[in-house]
Amino acid sequence: MTVLRDASVLVRGDRVEEVHEGPIRGSFDRVKLPDQLVMPGMISGHTHCCSATPTRGIIEGGRSFARPLIHVEPLSDSELDALTAFNMAELLRGGSTTHVKMSLSLRQAESYVRVAKKWGVRGYPSGMVPGILRLFPIWF
Repeated sequence: MTVLRDASVLVRGDRVEEVHEGPIRGSFDRVKLPDQLVMPGMISGHTHCCSATPTRGIIEGGRSFARPLIHVEPLSDSELDALTAFNMAELLRGGSTTHVKMSLSLRQAESYVRVAKKWGVRGYPSGMVPGILRLFPIWF
């Protein structure tokens, strides 16, 4: 990785076309970002935006994450969206701009889509193992 100081990034549409030391010549809209670090977005291939916070500290402690995932389900849509937004903000703040969302349920996938669409996040909702709630007792 190379760090360029006083560099320019040319963006067309949603694509980075050029990274150049110094200014890029031409008549372009410009945004000055002095003293800022610009990095490419990271891809997280396995996220749980709807249930990450309730499971924090549980998995690391070796305890079952099944109960917190199940307890998220009865939340209202607005509560679920708020939890999803909180966890998505944490992913974005960490540099992950593209996510593969692993959902326990259709409700969680829908919550992810609502928040990702509102925020303009590139996200790919998917499901966890079909019938995972039936598998929890077998696993544990």
